[in-house]
Amino acid sequence: MPPETDAKRTSTSQPARTAGLHGQLQSSALSRHVWHESPATKHPITSSTCPMARTRNAVKRQKVAIVESALFNPDVVFLLAALLDARDLCQVSLTCKTLGGKRANAVDGLSLVEEAVRRRFECASEWERSCLRKYPDEGWVELHHHLLMLRSKLMFDQLVGDYIRHGEEGSIIRTIPGRNGRSSALCSNHVMRSGKHFAVFTGNGSIGVVRPVQIRRCDFGEKANCTDSAHQ
Repeated sequence: MPPETDAKRTSTSQPARTAGLHGQLQSSALSRHVWHESPATKHPITSSTCPMARTRNAVKRQKVAIVESALFNPDVVFLLAALLDARDLCQVSLTCKTLGGKRANAVDGLSLVEEAVRRRFECASEWERSCLRKYPDEGWVELHHHLLMLRSKLMFDQLVGDYIRHGEEGSIIRTIPGRNGRSSALCSNHVMRSGKHFAVFTGNGSIGVVRPVQIRRCDFGEKANCTDSAHQ
């Protein structure tokens, strides 16, 4: 083979070798890059390896501690209890264990919410406390509910009958003139624990007041005439 041909072939094959070597280097670098970034071998940044992460976590814990010390404070919960009724207070108790869970260092093991409600009840008037004697198995939130009901005005929230209606307000009922029939007005949201309730009647008719009782047919004897068993 002529020397010119060899020299020419050598000069043309040199760039090919260079390109091949360059491609191998790129492939090797790519494989090393993939190996370093693969999920099985890469190292996640944790609080133990990154001082900045530890600083952020410390700041976050400090903010949470500030919020907890402000929210889970007996005085704050005491003020909150003044704005909520018994149902809302029960919902607050269920939000977290700190608010609704029993505390070992508290009186009678009361939770923050129960302790706040107990303090609210102690702020009631002497007459209100005398009307609401706490039962041994009664919770403070339940007693708080009865206190709010005692402070509210009696209302006839249920009217039963065809010839009865409310007057100017819920505590007044009127019968329809010229119509005769039996009707009842109920104060179903109140429980009479003590004291006296009274009503003023104006007009003619058969009027009576009865407390809620469980009525059975046999209570009236054998001569009782009940046309509708649903109204026993």
